[in-house]
Amino acid sequence: MVHDDHTPSTSNVDPRQEPLVMRAPRDKRISDLIKDTARNHPNWGRLRIYEELRDCGHHLDEPEVNYVLNQYNLRNLSLG
Repeated sequence: MVHDDHTPSTSNVDPRQEPLVMRAPRDKRISDLIKDTARNHPNWGRLRIYEELRDCGHHLDEPEVNYVLNQYNLRNLSLG
């Protein structure tokens, strides 16, 4: 019997090929923070941006970061 708990080790799909979950930010301030962080740190990927902003006390989630990076065509989205 095989159990698929959707962890990367049990999935046959390359995580880089899975579609990103995206959602518009709750407010313009969060959107601006994400854009500014991405532009000031071009070598940071989407997860790093999310973690840094969260660690600074901002209330946001990964789908919001993904959405903003995609909407403004910022290369950080593809850095993982």
